[in-house]
Amino acid sequence: MIKSGLLALLFSLVALPSLAILTEQEPNNNPSEAQTITPVGSFYTDFGDFALDPMGDRDWFKVPLLAGQQITIVTDGLSCGDTDTVVSIINPAGDRVLALNDDGGPGLGSQTVFAATSPGEYYVAITGFHGVADQDTVEYYTSDHFEEGCYIFTITVEPAPLSINLTDGETGFRMGVNSISLPSNRTGTGAGSGDYNNGLDHLFQHWYWYRPQGATREFALTALSGGTLVAPNEVVLTYTEPEGITFDGRWYLKQMGIDPVTTLPRSYVEIWMQATNTTGSPMSLDLFTYTDMDMDNTPSDDTAELASPTWMRIGGFTRAGFHTNAPPNRWQIGAYPTIRGNLTNTTVENLTNSGSPFGPGDFTGAFQNTWTLDPGASAMVGFVLALNMGLPGDANLDGCVDDTDLALVLALFGLSTDDDDYDPNADFNLDGVIDDSDLAIVLGFFGYGC
Repeated sequence: MIKSGLLALLFSLVALPSLAILTEQEPNNNPSEAQTITPVGSFYTDFGDFALDPMGDRDWFKVPLLAGQQITIVTDGLSCGDTDTVVSIINPAGDRVLALNDDGGPGLGSQTVFAATSPGEYYVAITGFHGVADQDTVEYYTSDHFEEGCYIFTITVEPAPLSINLTDGETGFRMGVNSISLPSNRTGTGAGSGDYNNGLDHLFQHWYWYRPQGATREFALTALSGGTLVAPNEVVLTYTEPEGITFDGRWYLKQMGIDPVTTLPRSYVEIWMQATNTTGSPMSLDLFTYTDMDMDNTPSDDTAELASPTWMRIGGFTRAGFHTNAPPNRWQIGAYPTIRGNLTNTTVENLTNSGSPFGPGDFTGAFQNTWTLDPGASAMVGFVLALNMGLPGDANLDGCVDDTDLALVLALFGLSTDDDDYDPNADFNLDGVIDDSDLAIVLGFFGYGC
């Protein structure tokens, strides 16, 4: 008993986060003077008694992070008369605020959390409160203020909870941990809230429901069992659902240049979802893939149509698109929250092959795939969410990447914006020339949507 108790104690000590006491090193008033704090171990927590002293002092720190690590910063000035701090986390280049907080900590202290999607030395900047304006600018954290006092500084670095948090250029596709794995979402209404934003148009919700053989309702994917942030713009996640079905998903975000007319980024999210029957019996399975896009940052003036069996065109060719790689068994377009309500209610619902054309209104759309899976067998389906562009590789804009698109790109190969016959629809990455990169995009998506 003594030995087992001692081993348990040793194990508990080993499992504790790395802990030390930090000492502030002045001067550290700006990025060039930032004090480096180097996390040690997978779970790291340090703290120290720091101060904004004298009045107007700023405290800058530099913290190396790996992709997939999450940093939490807390300031607590209650022991010093409630020092009023504002905290930000700034990108390694020192020119963009990634996260900030004013009064989220104890008293007038602050607390902010950020998950890194790429490695680098990130800045933590702490200043005294001097108004709410411009807190999202780096200049706020190098400007004068009239706050003075001490505070307890706490830093925690740990593996970030699995989520979808992708960036490429100026475009982001994000879905928080609660949106993709909260157990209550399985039969609730909270699954799939997120943001896919190019600066004007954006995605409100996107997620996946399934109905296995014999079920009396649909269920949202929630049983997240593993995953990897492959790159800042790519993540893979695995869901092991209780009916003996494993879903393996891949999300890949790609920005494709800046549209010369709208001056907005063109981009797409490519998604692949594979379902595997891990039981010992054959199984029928329905997968529902749902999307809610809002155009012009408003939910009430969307238009949409089923432009082809695999393509929901939203707001026009250059606005948004919801594509699938092959014709689904069913589809539906409707105003929010009709489709989502059918997916989250307590009865069996199938999509109705209706709703096109749609609008103006609050667009939502869904595709339904039906499979019969033998024991150990898998089925896969692909989707593309596009903002401000059509389907990658679709030069003639018919929703299908085929021989016609390949022939168009080959016929225009080598042409640039200086040539009269240049066609921007064949210059998929909008780099000003139709070249190997565009040909590779056609070949990479060949057969998609056909």
